[in-house]
Amino acid sequence: MNYLMLDKDDITKSYGKISKKELLKELDFKEYQLVSFLNNQGIFRGKYIIVEDDEKDGILIGEVTGKKAKKYYATRDGRFYIKWASGCITELYPFPKKRGNETIAVIRFNRKERYAKNLIASLFIKEMNKSDFVILKDGNWENISVENLEIISQKEYRSISRKKEQKKVGKFINNQLFKKYSSAWDASKDLCISYQTVIDYCYNAVKDPKHDLRWI
Repeated sequence: MNYLMLDKDDITKSYGKISKKELLKELDFKEYQLVSFLNNQGIFRGKYIIVEDDEKDGILIGEVTGKKAKKYYATRDGRFYIKWASGCITELYPFPKKRGNETIAVIRFNRKERYAKNLIASLFIKEMNKSDFVILKDGNWENISVENLEIISQKEYRSISRKKEQKKVGKFINNQLFKKYSSAWDASKDLCISYQTVIDYCYNAVKDPKHDLRWI
């Protein structure tokens, strides 16, 4: 996703593009903070108004014809959007859904739900087989950009799952190791939280975790 940097005193003048990743880093913002910043036309670097670039890099994934004609697109950085017949563009956001002990990002379009990471992987990495699995390299269900995805076989997935179950977890208090657990399962039982929550804590995928859990 790219943005244009427009002169705050003359928005007909553009001073180039900047990526979402660069914006988040330079502003030290989370995604929701950036959305608020853009909606309120915050001034970037004291001289630019940031607007979404009209040139999309998406792949068409669905279409509705008729009076409410619209097209659905997906991009390499894990974004989804709708382009209406009028030319207007609306962001389409994945939402979390539980699959066993795992949290999956789901995208809904044309009255159907799809696993967002599988859709992005099949569009931008390779066509998937029914037995393939898509894993998130950083463990964060919200990060479904191509760079964070890897397609693996069922055999590889089972091997990774077994290693996860056997990996030790430590509970830290004031940055000091307080208690050891032989696995994420043991930690989840002792702390009365789900197995996936333990995984999310260990991968720093939760903004305000109730426990400081780490792989050890």
